Amino acid sequence: MRKKLTILQVLPALQVGGLERGAIEMANYISAQGATSLIASNGGRMESTLNPSVEHITLPLHRRTPWHVWHCARAIAELIKENDVDIVHARSRIPAWAARLACNWTKTPMVATFHGTHKCQNGFKRWYNSGAAKADRVIAISQFIKDYIIENFKTPEDVIDIAPRGIEPKIFTPTRFTSENLENLKKQYNIPENTPILNLTGRITRWKGHTEMVQLLAKIKDLHWVCLFIGSAGKKEAYKEELQELIEKEGLSSRILFIGDQGDPAPFYLMSDLAFSMSIQPEAFGRVAIEAGAMGTAMFATAHGGSLETVIDGETGLLAPVGDLETMAKMLRNALQNTENLHKMGDKARQHVHNTFTTEKTCAAEWHTYETLLSDVKNKNIADNAIKDKDTAD
Repeated sequence: MRKKLTILQVLPALQVGGLERGAIEMANYISAQGATSLIASNGGRMESTLNPSVEHITLPLHRRTPWHVWHCARAIAELIKENDVDIVHARSRIPAWAARLACNWTKTPMVATFHGTHKCQNGFKRWYNSGAAKADRVIAISQFIKDYIIENFKTPEDVIDIAPRGIEPKIFTPTRFTSENLENLKKQYNIPENTPILNLTGRITRWKGHTEMVQLLAKIKDLHWVCLFIGSAGKKEAYKEELQELIEKEGLSSRILFIGDQGDPAPFYLMSDLAFSMSIQPEAFGRVAIEAGAMGTAMFATAHGGSLETVIDGETGLLAPVGDLETMAKMLRNALQNTENLHKMGDKARQHVHNTFTTEKTCAAEWHTYETLLSDVKNKNIADNAIKDKDTAD
């Protein structure tokens, strides 16, 4: 009787973020395929979204000291032995190093996902960042990330698979909400009727481009609009205060609203006329673009990184030159004076995302990586045994 496939995913924690969401989606998908799904992390509030069939094991994989890495590697090796794990899937740098040690000790195949870029300003940082690149197969969340891995770590191209991130169609669909739902939401935030709504969703941190967004909006303050900053500042409260001072200086305090982190951002995308990704550093992928697109909202994004793969310029949104606020202002002014075209782009974005970027497609691509790796291992074992048989015969 064929053994039930067992997959162990390892990541720092399950608090909040795209990395965590991807791990949970895959854990639930693995279980749905009839395989045994294990996930090890330091836990967190997203742990409750795991299916009951998924087992979570608490390990301090969020800690970076050599002692903790060694401790976690030993614990992972024990988990591998106790559960007869077939593949370990690491989703961050420290978990990747712990998993690499454990997999070396137990001769277990390893997969690692690159969810972002990390600066390699010196030899030590390059080595530290390379843990995931040493896996037997590597998953990149975009072509941009695949190119980054090859350039920085010389990982062979044929062991890197691309699995773009995806949305859950049942959640990111306009039909979930009525016009009354949206009107009540606008009233909650005192947004006047017939006011174009702009939307910048993301953690309030400098590289996400909130400062540049304020500077951009200051150039079109003669137009009618309100902008929502959706996301928490976390430990960046000082930066948020800096933003608020800039907003007040520009006379935009009543037009740029901080509404905090939203557990369900879908209705905010739906009631917006245009969503933004103003990142001054390239997005590894950029879930905001596909979440907004899935809700039928066009995207205005800086033209680098993952945005080049999620936004079709002039069709599902607009790609703007990074750092060129004058050109951005002209593009935005034109867009807000032609909202009918914005809505057409939003309709195309919804079709494009639902056809291309779904959770099912993401998980199926990662599952295919597992199958490829197991096939590689099987073929290698066959080849090794053939060599042994030949040596014995000789």
